[in-house]
Amino acid sequence: MKTATGFKAIAGQQQPIRLLKTLIGNKTLPHALLFTGDAGIGKRLTATALAKACNCLTLKSTLDHRLPPDAIDACGRCDPCRKIDGRHHPDIIHVAPHTSVIRIAQIRELLQALTLKPNEADRRVVILSDAQAMNAEAGNALLKVLEEPPDRTLMVLTAHQAADLLPTVVSRCRQMRFAPLGEKDIERLLAADGDIEPDSA
Repeated sequence: MKTATGFKAIAGQQQPIRLLKTLIGNKTLPHALLFTGDAGIGKRLTATALAKACNCLTLKSTLDHRLPPDAIDACGRCDPCRKIDGRHHPDIIHVAPHTSVIRIAQIRELLQALTLKPNEADRRVVILSDAQAMNAEAGNALLKVLEEPPDRTLMVLTAHQAADLLPTVVSRCRQMRFAPLGEKDIERLLAADGDIEPDSA
């Protein structure tokens, strides 16, 4: 499954993806989103697809024409899309656990980076994966940016469940629940890898 195909690469998450597309089309994305659900069901992939959609030059040129939600997706070909796919876009920031914990030093480094304006993105996107791994100090430090979000910045947190995070963090994010994948979705993903025969999948 390739991130280059944007939202189309994500299996079995029609409801949250349709909501994200609607928010993009209406230009009403909040400053912080929390994606919750089991591991491996597409939360981080969706966050990357969202970052691309927020910065895709092709999509930007057509959004003023009131596209239907189904038509909203990144092209995967323009310069920002390619940089995000290659994980070298300067304004797409990834934060993930180091040795199973997100420490306060990582959040302080993030806060420092967010004091600067975005380099080139229309909307800078911070993808904080496995946010449940934040210790209490890190979670409290993150509150600062959630309470006073920097201009042109979107925070996307992923976690197994909201209960694993500080309530004050959860209350400052718009939560989207990702459903467990169905058998057909899992079969399609296995077959898409190319190394597994359809019958085996």
